[in-house]
Amino acid sequence: MLPDAFFPETTGAEYKTTELLKPLERHREDFTVFSRLDHDVTGGHWAMHSFLSGIRDSDSAAWPSRNISIDDRAAELVGATTRFPSITAGVGGVEGAWLP
Repeated sequence: MLPDAFFPETTGAEYKTTELLKPLERHREDFTVFSRLDHDVTGGHWAMHSFLSGIRDSDSAAWPSRNISIDDRAAELVGATTRFPSITAGVGGVEGAWLP
């Protein structure tokens, strides 16, 4: 992921579209861009579990919701109104749906 090319530098509805968001410009009123959800957890692939949650696996037991991510929380709230409540993409050995 290229954060500088994806995340807008300003906040609010009038943000300047970034290079990677340009293809979605016509849909801009239909989505919200969230940033800083990793809480600066570092460690390359080892920090991946904190993406969209901001909590390390090793610290998640102290949280009532454990390590639930923002997309999983959204699936809990609106999943019953959609064709698929959520989609989990994975690679060999990871539980979930295979996406090409």
